[in-house]
Amino acid sequence: MDNFRRCALCHNEGILKKSHIIPKFTFKWLKKTSITGFFRNGISPNRRLQDGYKTYLLCGNCEELFSKWETLFNNKIFLPFNDNAPLQNSYEDWLIKFAISISWRVLTYFKIKNYLNHFNQDFLISVDNALNDWRKFLLEKTVQDYDFEQHMLPVPPITNTQNLSNLPSNINQYVKRSIDIDVACSNSEAYTYAKLGRIFVFGFIKKDSSKVWNDTKINNDKGTLLNKHYKVPQEYMDFIFYKAKRMLTVQNKMSEKQWNCIDKDYKSNSGLFKGSNMIEAINLDEELFNNNKF
Repeated sequence: MDNFRRCALCHNEGILKKSHIIPKFTFKWLKKTSITGFFRNGISPNRRLQDGYKTYLLCGNCEELFSKWETLFNNKIFLPFNDNAPLQNSYEDWLIKFAISISWRVLTYFKIKNYLNHFNQDFLISVDNALNDWRKFLLEKTVQDYDFEQHMLPVPPITNTQNLSNLPSNINQYVKRSIDIDVACSNSEAYTYAKLGRIFVFGFIKKDSSKVWNDTKINNDKGTLLNKHYKVPQEYMDFIFYKAKRMLTVQNKMSEKQWNCIDKDYKSNSGLFKGSNMIEAINLDEELFNNNKF
């Protein structure tokens, strides 16, 4: 039986479930707020999808453990904020557990797939330390180590270019309409990256203490998410811009046949187009760059 393996979290052997790397509720929201009821990814842009990537990773008990935190995050933060509600949410320790569960899944997936060839030996050691620390934290066997902290960046619609340079022409479409993961590094830092609609989660594998982050760190016990003047180092904004530009590159790889399918879907569902989350994002980019290219 192919799915009888050791659970990546609790390390018990048994029948594993096909686990989402990014929770299913994000893809459910993406489909519900789309015009076509489908979405695409960067690996196979010419295929229409209805669910995110899954792999045999967790046993049933660990799936249920993650599900509790996912439900709280979805109802209290994800759905309201992505529906343009202001952030006025208090949280308890379920938020740090949710964030760590995402960072742990992303990093575990990248390690299993051998997608960490860009990491040097010191960073690879930190990967193992972070995975071990996050795993113990999720199983409530230890407290979170300072080196592996979690940061959450809620991004509002971008309506002006003040203090922002090199903005991609699709920045609002990327911010509002994409789900994304990565594991990245610079000379001094390494981190997981998970984008759930307008909410960005950074899980640090190795953090440079000289880099300034304001109001983004998730507390271990409780706190409050508010509309604040969040501050992140410029290199992280540049990374987000790079990801948005990559989205444009992927779109350019789509075949004419697929663009025709999209056009047909839009015309047949024209009643859903006006006022939709997608057209809102397109209009924001059009107004931001003062052009009619969209």
